[in-house]
Amino acid sequence: MGQQDRIGKALRYVRRLLAKKLPKGMHYHDIKHTLDVYTSATRYGQMEKLERDDVELLGIAGIFHDTGYIYRYERNEPAGARIAQSYMRKEGFRDEEIRKVKALIMATQMPQKPRGLMQQIMCDADLDSLGRDDFIKRGDMLRKELEGRRKKTFSEEEWNNIQLDFIKRHKYFTRSAKKLRDAGKRKNIARLRQMLKKR
Repeated sequence: MGQQDRIGKALRYVRRLLAKKLPKGMHYHDIKHTLDVYTSATRYGQMEKLERDDVELLGIAGIFHDTGYIYRYERNEPAGARIAQSYMRKEGFRDEEIRKVKALIMATQMPQKPRGLMQQIMCDADLDSLGRDDFIKRGDMLRKELEGRRKKTFSEEEWNNIQLDFIKRHKYFTRSAKKLRDAGKRKNIARLRQMLKKR
């Protein structure tokens, strides 16, 4: 099976899995976020000039990285790694490929502590939206999801302060993400400060 076939098959599998089993109210950690991370992980892998096989494994990890949410909200990464392992074994991936993908999924656990370039790429892909134009919109989706999960309401000011604190402390790991997203991140920090000033 070629790389595109393996990626396509994994995408179809996870689409069905999330559609069937993802709990209601997952406004941020949904198929859109999964596709975002898959796209960003493979883009950064190519920008960092990784071998095609490693770019494919980053794609697979991006596709599976949040599947653990079907079982639990906090610390869902081990469950996601197990789901990926089970799927990859059935599909005939090599043990070394499975080990790499599981480690990539585990690297997205917060606080991020990636080891090596592939894990750094994975972490940057997971938080790619911090430097994008849709940051505020995606943040609203996360707020809605957290409010539902934690049965707690955030005021506009409270949420914007949480977002500002997080984005100010965050640093991208790879040269590619810094090149592509650092300017956008600075813009989003300015947007949040402006929104807080208006209140």
